This record gives sequence, C-alpha cells and structure tokens, in this order.
Amino acid sequence: MADNGIKAITDLIESAQSSARQALQSAPPVTKVTGTLSIADDIPARVTGGYPLGSQALPFGGTESTIVINNETFTYRAGQPASAAANQFNTLDQLNDLLRDRNISVRASVSSSYYSDYLQLDGLINDKPFTVSGPIASNYLNSSAPTATRTYEPTNPDLRDSQVWNKTLDIHAGGITRSIRFGNGPNEVSTKAELAKALTEQLDNVSAKLVGDKIEISTKNGDAFEILNTTSDPIDVDSDNVDFFGLRHGEKVVPGGDSQRKGYVTQFNGVLDQLDQLAKDASYNGINLLFGQHLEVLFNEEGTSKLNIEGTTLDHVGLGLSRLDDNAFDSNSSINAVLDKLKGSLDQLRSRASQLGSNLSVVKNRENFTKEMINTLQTGAANLTLADTNEEGANMLALQTRQQLSQTALSLASQADQAVLRLFG
Repeated sequence: MADNGIKAITDLIESAQSSARQALQSAPPVTKVTGTLSIADDIPARVTGGYPLGSQALPFGGTESTIVINNETFTYRAGQPASAAANQFNTLDQLNDLLRDRNISVRASVSSSYYSDYLQLDGLINDKPFTVSGPIASNYLNSSAPTATRTYEPTNPDLRDSQVWNKTLDIHAGGITRSIRFGNGPNEVSTKAELAKALTEQLDNVSAKLVGDKIEISTKNGDAFEILNTTSDPIDVDSDNVDFFGLRHGEKVVPGGDSQRKGYVTQFNGVLDQLDQLAKDASYNGINLLFGQHLEVLFNEEGTSKLNIEGTTLDHVGLGLSRLDDNAFDSNSSINAVLDKLKGSLDQLRSRASQLGSNLSVVKNRENFTKEMINTLQTGAANLTLADTNEEGANMLALQTRQQLSQTALSLASQADQAVLRLFG
C-alpha cells in the first residue's frame, strides 16, 4: 500500500511541476518604475582655450605647429596650401575638412569674447569623448606639456548636480545589489547615455531606457527590485522628497498581478490539497507508513527477530513544500525557487521508495526462508511418523506367504496322520 501511495504522490508532485513550468513559460507581469523628474540632454564634450589667439586669424606660433586629435596628427603650416594627404592646414575651415575626412567627430572654431578670441574644440556626439595633445593644444587650450594627452568628456548638468555628482545609486534585484557611481572616474557615470547603459550592464535581469527625458527601470522576468542609497555617500533627498530624478530611496517595485499566473498558483495549491488527502488515506490494516506511523514485523514466535519499519509523513509539509499566495508566480525567479523545492521533494520520495523497497526485500527473503524451513520440518516429521509403503508391502507379502506355507504344512500333516490311521483301520 505504501509503495502505491508513493507512486501516486510522485504523480501529484510531477503535476505540480507541470503547473509551475507552464507559469514559467507564460509572459511575466510588468515590473517597472519611472522617475518623476526629467534628465537634461547630454552636452557634447567641449574645450575652450585660455590663451588668446591674438589679432591674426591663426597665429599658432611661427610658421609650423601640430595638434593631435583622437590620435590623428594635423600640421599647421602658415601660408602653405592645404594637403589632405599630409594632414596639413592653414585655416580652421581646412582643419575641419580634414577632421571630416578622417571621420573624427570634432570641430574647431573661434570663441570670441569682449577681450579676445580663443581656440575652441567641440565634440559632435553627445556621449563620445575626444582626446587632444601636441604643441597647439599645449599653448592654446590646456597648458599641458605638448606630449601630454588630455581627454574631454561629454557633460550633463543634471548629473553633475551636487546632489548626484560623486554619489552612489544602488539597485537591489534578484538578491543582488549593484552600485552606480556618478563622476568622471573609471567605471563611473557622467552622462545620461552612460547611465542607461550602466543600469543594464550592472544587473543582468534589469533594463533601463529613457521614456522622454525620464529614466524607466524594469525587470526582464518580472522580478521585484528595490532602489537604495549607500550609507557612506547617499544621494541627497531634495525638497520634493525624491532621490534620483523621482526614484525614491527604499522604494520597492513589485510586479503587478497576472491573472494567468494566478490560475497556475490555484492549480498548484489544489495539487497540494490532494497530496495531503492521499497521504492520509494510504493506510493498511490501520497502519499508515506515509503519515508518520511505524510497522514492526516479527520473524519468530519469541519476537527476538524482527524488522522495524519507520514511517514518514509525506504530506506537503513533510515534503518541504508550502502553499503559495496569489502573487507567488509573478516573477520567474520565484517560480524557479518553487521548481527547486519540487525537485527536492521528488528526490525525497525516491529515497523513501528505495527504503521501503529494501524493507520489502528483507521481508520477502524472510518469508521465503520461513517457507523453506516449514517444508524441511514437515519432511522430517513425515520421515519420523509415516511408514515406507514398499517396505511394509514386502513385509505384508512375506507374512501372507508364511501364513499360506503354515496352512499348507498343517494340511499336509493332517493328511499324513489320516493315511496312517487308515493303514490300521
């Protein structure tokens, strides 16, 4: 009975697995949050010189000098014709033509003020930095050594705000916390484009995108997530009681309920109810090995040889399972956790079936032994109490033969006596 009960319970566990897997294959509910405040567009990288160009159109120190932009060297030669092959120029328009030909997204111009004119370089792509070095850069842009390379990054005024810049935003999802640091350092974020990329790269199951000018964070598989700040340098809370552009510190974002997945939860809980009822009904002769009762099998009349079979409670609690609430299947990770528990339950059932099978083998072996012992004892008793029919038949024949011979001898003797008497008669 216990063996049949374990098979039936195994079938029910596999049915529960089927419900969970169907839920996993269905589309997860949406889990997302959108910031309430807009983020300004990124501003392309720019550098404006601090040393005046003077009254001439392009007096880069004598008749010849160089500037290196994105590792491409361009040579200024005063009064010489432009040369694309030699990267040679003598006006800023010619320099821009060379930059365009080399697919370098940087343009040169003159920034004029009341006092003087200054050299200015502007990036054309709002999320691409550019590098500059060489004598012209050293003398008219950044005062660095001519061989020193300076990198100019795109900027974002909102991200450089004191409430965000050099601060850390944490997102907790799927049991993992990832941090995004705002700044110009390695692996730090300084632009809106970098922010969206960092959110996706930091958490495999989280995606971020811009909806208009606002950040939207969502999970790909319905997992809940939480927005946190580090305790060492949290993002400041502004007057509107919002943290990072409308994403509140400590905000827990949970998936919305999904009617289809709720249906699979109902199926799952129904299977657990049937499992409990089956485990309670799997009794035989008043003993239920699947509901915690025990069985003692005696192998001799004194009870000194016996086998104790320990029962196990195999309802859903005993199998390490629990009933689910309506939203338990909303995220894929929670479904996978349930499937892991079901696998453990099946392993437990297989182990219990193996134990019962071993006990059954012991009982059958003792049964066969007892039957053979009975046959041996019956044969011995028969040998002691039953006559050999062949031997007794021979003895009977011999007895009958002796009786016949005795009767014949007696008859002959009587006839002889009578013959003698006739002689004298």
